[in-house]
Amino acid sequence: MKFYVAPIQGLPRLVTALEPRSESARYCGRLSRRGPAPGPGMGVGQRNAGTLHPQANRERRARSGRGLQQLQRSRRAIPGNDRGARTDAYPRPKSDRTGNPAWRRPDVTSRRRHVNKLVFLTRNGDQAKAARALGFEVRWALRAARSRPGPGHPAWQLTLAGGRGHAHDRPAFLGEVSSMDTRREFLRRGVGAAAVLTAGPFLAACAPTGSSAPTATATLGPPETTTIKLTAGACDSAIFGAEKFLREEGFTDVQFSDAATLTAITAGNANIGNAFPHAFFAGVEGGPKVVALGGLHTGCNEIWAKQGIASVKDLKGKTITVTAKVLTNLNYAWLAMVAKQVGIDPKEVNFVVQADANPLQLYLDGKDDAIFVATTAAAALKTNPANKGKMIFSQVNDEPWKSNNCCFIIASDSWYRANPIAAKRAMRAIYRTADTLTADRSDAAKIAADKGLFGGTPALANIKEAANMVPLDWRSYDIEKAVRFYAPLLTDVGLLKTSTDDLLKAVDLKIFKELSTELKK
Repeated sequence: MKFYVAPIQGLPRLVTALEPRSESARYCGRLSRRGPAPGPGMGVGQRNAGTLHPQANRERRARSGRGLQQLQRSRRAIPGNDRGARTDAYPRPKSDRTGNPAWRRPDVTSRRRHVNKLVFLTRNGDQAKAARALGFEVRWALRAARSRPGPGHPAWQLTLAGGRGHAHDRPAFLGEVSSMDTRREFLRRGVGAAAVLTAGPFLAACAPTGSSAPTATATLGPPETTTIKLTAGACDSAIFGAEKFLREEGFTDVQFSDAATLTAITAGNANIGNAFPHAFFAGVEGGPKVVALGGLHTGCNEIWAKQGIASVKDLKGKTITVTAKVLTNLNYAWLAMVAKQVGIDPKEVNFVVQADANPLQLYLDGKDDAIFVATTAAAALKTNPANKGKMIFSQVNDEPWKSNNCCFIIASDSWYRANPIAAKRAMRAIYRTADTLTADRSDAAKIAADKGLFGGTPALANIKEAANMVPLDWRSYDIEKAVRFYAPLLTDVGLLKTSTDDLLKAVDLKIFKELSTELKK
């Protein structure tokens, strides 16, 4: 049996109905109830196993001003029941103030019986009394389960099984919560929880325990494409560790790359990925056209310098080699921004342009005074015995940098417009992964290494260190604030021509805002 929760005049309604034999029929619930009081000659705890009385399943309704009204039932002996007629020996509770019994055991029953009931769980007064009476009669188990998203699968289902144990007719899915409650727990938690649920096309879940799940799932259709191609850096564990969730979201062909995101999108090798701000700005300014969908974390970006250089301000007049002085050059763009933010004009730093240079080796050889590193390069530099310098900048530690996204999740604009549902499902898989990852992301790092990303198995230690460097509090970052922080700095150093307002037009946070609300950590 399955429950479907739907809005009725702004309030959720819980409907249960007798299970039909037909597989094609829509069905809603199943309740198993206790047997009647012991009859003459019956031992303690035994049940009356007679056949169902024709009127045993008569509908009960909550009538105005009276709470639960129970239709009178015959107390005559049941044909075929050789244990005789029911007696009134079973103790009964006192009536409520309306004069109606607080509960009443059914006159006759079999070992298991299906009943039809309609209960409004979100209203006070009469309907609340109906729910209370239902709680007295039912021993139940509620199982809230998320079905596999994708074609032909309802997004959320609730299964109710009667009796003293769980009865499941399908596999368990992610986000599942199981509970066995007494009638008192049902009244306190089950009815109470349903009373405060927000109405929508379909409500996310109705369970006594467990955290909420995305409310938009019920109306989100299957992805327009089942192929997804993603790029990530070694610090983006929420992306390269998301394959499980991506497949649950309906993607059957999941491809990962460690290529630079803008480069991969330009070559048609990626649909979505994490990119540094300057790469996003370059895509907006010169193509391919991209759209920023949200942020993920602050950065693993660091600047190391020789002994004697205490801070970024001390870089004035120092020598740093870069391969180009353009917007798409990560080392130069980031060094120029950091210098400008502390009041140093990049022209005051001796930036040497050498296209074929190895800046890291020049720094380790003592020929350069400072070096910019990120992801696995930052991890490797920390443990390199040849590194005699010190870290003078860390985005994950230094304000105002640590309050901003180091990167933006961007997508090809044409792909995003053609596949809005696939885009949301991909973003949801990434954010779900971020929420499940612990501070130690060894498992995600091994997944990346096994796929040959970021240097593969030989680089596993550095991949793990890079993955562990950044917090994944994606809800706490404001990507529009980050654009307003980075864009003026890049404009001031002469690398960016597009205005901040025009850059913000390429930011679409609709999915990010929806998931921030729908995904409960």
